[in-house]
Amino acid sequence: MVVNYTVSGESFVASTPRVWSQTPLASLGIAPNFDLAPDGERMAVLLPAEVPEPPASLSHATLMLNFFDELRRRAGK
Repeated sequence: MVVNYTVSGESFVASTPRVWSQTPLASLGIAPNFDLAPDGERMAVLLPAEVPEPPASLSHATLMLNFFDELRRRAGK
């Protein structure tokens, strides 16, 4: 959502919020998917990649057991 605003004296006056983009931003988990330029005039946003078919799974988990034992084995110690 985005909103126009004005500052009148020490008052902040916001207009009615409106949809900024019909395209949802890319989901990056806890990483930010946008950044604002220091001057506040421009934004860089990450949009989802256009793919012909939706991915089969949106979630993936890897469980690692005995990680340090395996690391020591591979390091030869």
